[in-house]
Amino acid sequence: MSDIQSITDSLAQLIHRPVNIDDAQLRLLTHSVQNGVIDNGRVASILRRRVPEKLIAWLHGLGIAEATGPVHIPGNAEVGTFPRLCVPIRAHDILLGYLWVIDADGTLIQEDIDAANAAAQAAGHILYREQLLVQLERGRERELLRDLLSEQAEVRQYAAEELVRAELFVQPGAVAVLVGRPVLSGGRAWDEELQSAVGVALEQVRWSRPARESLQLVRTGHAVLVEALGGAKHRPGEVLSLGHTFHAVLGQRLVGIGVERVLVGIGDAQHSLVDAMKSYRQAQHAAAVAEIAPSLGPVAAWWQLGVYQMLSQFPLERLTADVLHPGLVRLLEHPGGQVLVETLERFLDNAGDAKATVGDLSLHRATLYYRLQRIQEIAEVDLWRGEDRLALHLGLKLARLTHLYPRPGGP
Repeated sequence: MSDIQSITDSLAQLIHRPVNIDDAQLRLLTHSVQNGVIDNGRVASILRRRVPEKLIAWLHGLGIAEATGPVHIPGNAEVGTFPRLCVPIRAHDILLGYLWVIDADGTLIQEDIDAANAAAQAAGHILYREQLLVQLERGRERELLRDLLSEQAEVRQYAAEELVRAELFVQPGAVAVLVGRPVLSGGRAWDEELQSAVGVALEQVRWSRPARESLQLVRTGHAVLVEALGGAKHRPGEVLSLGHTFHAVLGQRLVGIGVERVLVGIGDAQHSLVDAMKSYRQAQHAAAVAEIAPSLGPVAAWWQLGVYQMLSQFPLERLTADVLHPGLVRLLEHPGGQVLVETLERFLDNAGDAKATVGDLSLHRATLYYRLQRIQEIAEVDLWRGEDRLALHLGLKLARLTHLYPRPGGP
């Protein structure tokens, strides 16, 4: 990027004004030293490496992405920006970025505009070459990441070594895998639109991370993010924070294209890159469990799953109601039994603590005891007997995993 910086600095010195160059997503690439007036847009761009979302929406509304030549942008008091010149950076009809020159007092002359246009053209040639190199690099990265998630140990070993040797990833150390999974609306199929939107979201998350510390891959139905952790193995809060960022960005990018919600699963940290496959499997299980166990929230880590860690390993496609405690099946099929099942699950989740259960369900204690009595009668169990409690509790969790509970229209 030193050539782009040189173009930025040379233009700023020539026209005696501050100059910025952004990429096509309005993420800062280079900026000149401060020379003249400055506004909120430039400050935010330099400090955060990205233009604020509100300003981005306004600029796109002015048609900058379609422009083929210099555009005069008016000031905007609402977002705190001065008038400026925007010169789209293009090469071979591809939009590669934008060159910006603040023109607070409207004194830019045609000679300055011509110089800015020439600088944008020069930057376009450089960015085009760099984009081709990045595309080749990303293609190689995707190929190696697919191999890193292979079932074959020797393939994973080669991929891990090659990712480091090719300087696509940092030196070996602790890593964790995050899986982002959109839950699609009824009838919505995974297609190129979703594939592209998920890819953009991954790029946005990756942009916020240090260079060569992330790998990304879009697979059918989900997105994969491999993250270098360094010492974060013992600080799970840092990985969870990244998970919430990943969830937020995916949610923003997938709004309005047939996605009901987004789930993110996080696998345990592994000692080395070659073991990322284990974290990937855990992240997949965590995302799947989050879909059927709302109490976990939309971002679920493997270490938070509790008993679901074990249950999610079962061949769920082969499990039917026959494996459940017969008393639980009777409850599920009983008219009005959904309320009783919900009460039972909360009671068992609270280890039989009546006070906690009435608080969670906003019930009177007498109502809780009445429901527990009805549960015992219908299911023919003794809730004060450990084996009955265990069988019912495990059965409820299996029923959730196999979608036998909750029933459509149930709790």
